[in-house]
Amino acid sequence: MTLRQGLCSRAEPLLAQVRAHPFWTGLCDGTLPPESLWHFAEQDFRFTVPAYARALARTAAVARRPEQGALLAGAAGATFESLSRMSRELDVLADRFGTPGPAGGISPTTLAHTSLLTAVSTASLAAAIGGLLPMTWFHQQVCLDLRRRLVPGTRYTDWIAQYCPGDGFDGYVEAYLALIDDLAATASEAELALLEDGFLHGAYYELAFCEAAWQLQSWAGTTSERNSRSDTVRRGRARTHRRRRLCRAGDVALSRTSGSEVAARGPARRGGGPGTCPRHQPPHDGDLPAARSGSGDQGGWPPLRRRFGGRALRKPQL
Repeated sequence: MTLRQGLCSRAEPLLAQVRAHPFWTGLCDGTLPPESLWHFAEQDFRFTVPAYARALARTAAVARRPEQGALLAGAAGATFESLSRMSRELDVLADRFGTPGPAGGISPTTLAHTSLLTAVSTASLAAAIGGLLPMTWFHQQVCLDLRRRLVPGTRYTDWIAQYCPGDGFDGYVEAYLALIDDLAATASEAELALLEDGFLHGAYYELAFCEAAWQLQSWAGTTSERNSRSDTVRRGRARTHRRRRLCRAGDVALSRTSGSEVAARGPARRGGGPGTCPRHQPPHDGDLPAARSGSGDQGGWPPLRRRFGGRALRKPQL
């Protein structure tokens, strides 16, 4: 099995989660709230795609062979050029559905994702090639799935048509995957480890990005009409966490007992919080590729603190 086949195989369970995510499902059948699509498109245009283009340009500058540099530099140029089209599409969305609110700042997930793109592209060629692959390969696979599942005549048909790339994109993806195998032929074990870890972290952010759009993710403590649905979800989760803490301490009937009875049972154990909510946990081991042998991990994910050029990366939390 070649390196690219191994990477794609390991990321396939995560890709399946991305395809089945309610953001993409709602986009296909037209039930996605317009504000979620706006969040996705705005974050993509203002932050993610520019960071991706800059990362491609940095990677092209350290390519070992002219044909590698030409491929990556061409991709960087095409990505920069796509920003003008994306700007026009945002205007179309605003005209059709109304602008949900003033231009929002970068979301927590987008900040983490763009930081990863910067980190891998300034670490080494291997780290960059691996870390940038998900935005290429996942985009191709998601768009193929969108075309298959699209319900004709829904309100997002035109947006999907412009979002999905032309036939020439498949040739670029194939050339990029060939670059992976070409690099693997001469890379050291340390370089391959960085490539694999960068790829798996980048793949996870493909799922986190559509989840952030679906939830209208914003920074803690900010409120606006645009984020009201997200705030409601967070309040519901907070209530769930409180109930779980009470259950763990045996205080399910706390509201129906006296303070002395509760005191006699002892204080509730500290627990709950984001780490106990399924929404805040990484995918289960069965949903993730198996850990790379020798990595020292006990689960199906690369090390929580893998360093790219001195930058510490942590596993993202949804």
